[in-house]
Amino acid sequence: MGHARVIVAVLAFVPILAVAEEEGVASPQQKGYVRICADPSNLPFSSSSSGPQGFEVELATLVARDLGVEPRLEWILTWVRPVWELQKGKCDVFMGLPPSARFKASQPWIAVSRPYYTMKHALVVKSAAGIRGIGDLAGKRVAVDAGRPADYYLLEKGIERGIYKRQEAALHAVDADEAAAALLPLPIASWLARDKPALTVIPLDEPSLEIALGVATRASDQRLTRAVDQAIGRLLASGEVQEILLRYGAVPRP
Repeated sequence: MGHARVIVAVLAFVPILAVAEEEGVASPQQKGYVRICADPSNLPFSSSSSGPQGFEVELATLVARDLGVEPRLEWILTWVRPVWELQKGKCDVFMGLPPSARFKASQPWIAVSRPYYTMKHALVVKSAAGIRGIGDLAGKRVAVDAGRPADYYLLEKGIERGIYKRQEAALHAVDADEAAAALLPLPIASWLARDKPALTVIPLDEPSLEIALGVATRASDQRLTRAVDQAIGRLLASGEVQEILLRYGAVPRP
């Protein structure tokens, strides 16, 4: 999932945070800006083009606004070294990483805010196919991007897989009647199918295919970490996060 880039016990952060406090890392308000890592060509998540910015860029801009500072986009290729620039201090925040114990165990230098959304998966099917959910896929071929969580999910379910190298190719397989459905992350399914009226996107309630995602900062930058987490809390309460996610089809409609 272009983005869905998809780390240690809380005690592992203690010495790092103590050093940050002693060294007096500047707050975002003192600096006057927050640098945001984003991929220049990764819609619906981010884009440097003159069209849609992507929901992660819009959300990061809201966070900067809430903090009263300027958002500065640092364009990086997330498929190369996704968090290298964050680790090296070339940017300050990185959108869309999991606040899970497993992730923190593998990346102890990263802190992740409370989740701003939970990414689900979805089926993309021909609107006239009569498919309403996973239970209708017995004996049918389902397209997936190779090596993704959806791939292993279908394998465990005993559902025939059509394995492709890209998510766009998996969706095209449905369009071309090579597969009865494609199983993709919901934001990507919604974005790729947005101009295809013959296709229907069916969000799934499947916990094993869900992942909570938050805003990553360096654990050593304790002030920014706290400020970003509090900003996400306020933006969730205001409904602004949900409005952006719904506009991009990144979450199911109520």
